[in-house]
Amino acid sequence: MPSLEDLVEMGGDGPRGQEQAGGDLLVGVAVLDGTAQVIGYLTVVEAHLLAGLAHRDLGDQRAANQAAERALALAEPDRPVLPFLMTDARELLEGLPRHETAHAALRLLTVVRWIKAGRR
Repeated sequence: MPSLEDLVEMGGDGPRGQEQAGGDLLVGVAVLDGTAQVIGYLTVVEAHLLAGLAHRDLGDQRAANQAAERALALAEPDRPVLPFLMTDARELLEGLPRHETAHAALRLLTVVRWIKAGRR
């Protein structure tokens, strides 16, 4: 599994799956480390979700779960659904161990599933 430094060096030259995951991770890192300018906390929620999806795609489920938990913690007070829909984070939320999450992930997951079902 490539490290973050490997992904930065890889740029767009890696295999398609890793390229997409690496791109998502780099976008997330740019927001989370302060490199990218952020207006509003929803961008940070989305960055955590993108990082979580990238970690999952690269085979690091523990890091994916941690990123999803951080996104949920930031989103919990207002319970916005948009960042979770925009990143298609349903599978990321479904991958969270139910006995370990302290957030309203199940309610949010239900809403995301309901909205996605209505789109089809």
